[in-house]
Amino acid sequence: MPNLDWRRLLGKSNPTGYPHTLLRTKQSASQAEFFDPALKQYGRAFRLGEPRLRDLAERTRWYAARQQVMEHLLGIVSTSSWQKSLVLRGSVLLKTWLGESAREPGDLDWVVLPSTLKMDDPRVDLYDMILKRVAKQPEWGDITMDATGARLDDIWTYEKAPGRRLVFPWQTADGLAGTVQLDFVFGEKIPSEPVPFTYQTQEGQALELLAASPAQSLAWKLLWLHTDMYPQGKDLYDAVLLAEAFPLDAELLEATLNTTPHQEPFTLASIEAWDIDWLSFLSEYPNLGEDAKTWKAEKAWQERLAQALRPTFDQAGQ
Repeated sequence: MPNLDWRRLLGKSNPTGYPHTLLRTKQSASQAEFFDPALKQYGRAFRLGEPRLRDLAERTRWYAARQQVMEHLLGIVSTSSWQKSLVLRGSVLLKTWLGESAREPGDLDWVVLPSTLKMDDPRVDLYDMILKRVAKQPEWGDITMDATGARLDDIWTYEKAPGRRLVFPWQTADGLAGTVQLDFVFGEKIPSEPVPFTYQTQEGQALELLAASPAQSLAWKLLWLHTDMYPQGKDLYDAVLLAEAFPLDAELLEATLNTTPHQEPFTLASIEAWDIDWLSFLSEYPNLGEDAKTWKAEKAWQERLAQALRPTFDQAGQ
């Protein structure tokens, strides 16, 4: 087996200015670059968006292959010693809860437990574990993952809880190719208890994981929209869908907001004042519904969010 020590994959500098985890594949010519605030320590803090595949059958196969890769990685976590120390959050959960209206998941986001565990603690062997498991079984079906081509980057080095991003390239037998990223953040306090989550794979396998609840997921989205230097359109989109589908307790929202110091009070008026990068979001997700594509659509979505959160603010006496 090749030397897969994760420290060899973690880049300290890059003469191109790009993150080491921006891996180009055969489909990269049709993938636009998008600013990623998690990587802003780089001069060119970009990640690649979805490929623009004109052929519907090819596009369907590509998304199905990426989902298989993600499910393989979820399976690795679910059967590892880290299963009870990794809390899943993000687009995979939203797709399960919200169905067709949710964004197509393209990465795996994890919060590492306990929150006192440091990123450079020598006990953190999860990168080695995942790399070795992928190297041991690089092929299944017509898909091959390349553990030796994986790359690591530090993320959120200037704000939020710090972490690391692990990216794997993959390829199908008929030449489709892409990447899947796993983000792990450390020191993130979770104000509510993680919940058991069963993920059903395309092949019918049940994967048992820990996950953030819908309410906690919504509270995090609101925290990021309110406090991030670069609030993202995807977080507004997700927050609206979550707020319209699930109730949010005012105490949980307050506890989540209080995990970040030095912030402005969060009110209904705050929502309308957010400056959201909606155009980049639409460019990255061109297949969204028409209600996301109208002129100044972000303002309508901000109004929808404020309306959906009125019960939460009423509970808080605002």
